[in-house]
Amino acid sequence: MEDQLIQFKKSFITLSQLEQIVGRPETYENFAMLVLQLVDQNLLQPVKSAGQTTQTPRLYYKYKILKHSAKKSLREIIERLQLTLHMSISLDVYYRLTQQQLEQDLRYIEKINHYITTYGLPAVPAPAPERSQQLVGDEKWIQYKGGRCVLERLGLWTSMQIVDAKEPLRFAINPQNIGRSSQFHLIVENKTTYEALLPALSATCFTTLLYGAGFEIVGSFSLFDKQLPLPNVQHTYYYFGDIDFAGISIWYLLHKQQPIELALPFYKAALTHEGKPIPKQQLIDEEAIQVFMGQLNHDTKQKCQQLLDKRFYISQEVLVTRTLQQIWCEMSADIMEDLDGVEF
Repeated sequence: MEDQLIQFKKSFITLSQLEQIVGRPETYENFAMLVLQLVDQNLLQPVKSAGQTTQTPRLYYKYKILKHSAKKSLREIIERLQLTLHMSISLDVYYRLTQQQLEQDLRYIEKINHYITTYGLPAVPAPAPERSQQLVGDEKWIQYKGGRCVLERLGLWTSMQIVDAKEPLRFAINPQNIGRSSQFHLIVENKTTYEALLPALSATCFTTLLYGAGFEIVGSFSLFDKQLPLPNVQHTYYYFGDIDFAGISIWYLLHKQQPIELALPFYKAALTHEGKPIPKQQLIDEEAIQVFMGQLNHDTKQKCQQLLDKRFYISQEVLVTRTLQQIWCEMSADIMEDLDGVEF
């Protein structure tokens, strides 16, 4: 409930909007007690000029959301919890996440803390299933149930000495560009977009088209130089993904490994389409969003911000095959024009 109030895009909320967030309560009394509890917690402040209900206990028809107080409450929770944990565990990332995310991770944090407090940090490497079983009693947790993300949030991924068997990168090669000193690569998030663009690869200045498979590429991207060793060349990478919190996070995690430019023409074209409500909860990384927005021009940034504020998204699939290929060829021509006179 607190997270939903913090993320509510307006500073004031009506009683009917509160009821929508809570879900229709069984009785008015139950709903009223919840609202009054939020007031007592200093998360809501009545707007007395809006008037009150006639039912008892009486509620105001409008409230101000004290978002600063809610964030302060989360900060206090994190600070108290940090004092109980092993010094190697950091909760700093949770200051910019939601309380709900902290609550979801808490049972794993407690198990990991117990392991480290009892045995110390691992002295020797171990495969992911083995380390996963040691930490939380579930051999699939790290690889298939979000465990790696939790360990990364806690600043423990490197310390855990996990032997990570990466999936090979999946990409297509344009052989006519292999020998050039300037190499261009396009990464796309979804398979449908990859298959739509593939026939146009040979008509572009790009050497590879990479299929990201969602977050999978974050773990395998470091293999690129091994799978396509091209010494003494300049690589430029572009990324096009879904316009939602997950798509932005994928790009940002890649961007922290290696500078990755946004394939802006694709994003600009996608943002001409209507968005749809995000179907399931996604982790919101404010730092990733801020860096992502910094890559966009004013108009595109404004449209993207409005989309995300509504918790809407636009998938890559809004762009049909012909449009995707046309955009890529035009983008390639612009790159070649910029390189005019420069060795390519």
